[in-house]
Amino acid sequence: MPEIEIPWSLVAESDEVYSTKLARWYTIRSVVASVDGTTVKIQREGVKGFNTVKSADTVRVRRGATGQAVDTFRVIFSGPTSREA
Repeated sequence: MPEIEIPWSLVAESDEVYSTKLARWYTIRSVVASVDGTTVKIQREGVKGFNTVKSADTVRVRRGATGQAVDTFRVIFSGPTSREA
C-alpha cells in the first residue's frame, strides 16, 4: 500500500497513519472535524480516547477503503461543474 502525505482534514476511517513519535502505524477508527474546521479529533484502534490535531498539519498515511473512496470523489468533483466551462 503506497504512503502519501496529506493534511489531517483528509484522513478517513480505515486509513493507517504513521506516528513519528512512536515509530508505528495506527489504524484510524473515527474522525470528527470541528465546526470551524481548524481541528480534527481522531480515535485510533487500540488507543483509548481521542486526540485533537490541527486540520492543516500533514501526516503520512496508507489509505484504507474509505480514504480511497474520498480520493475518488475528490477527483470526480475537482473538474468544472458548469456546462459552459
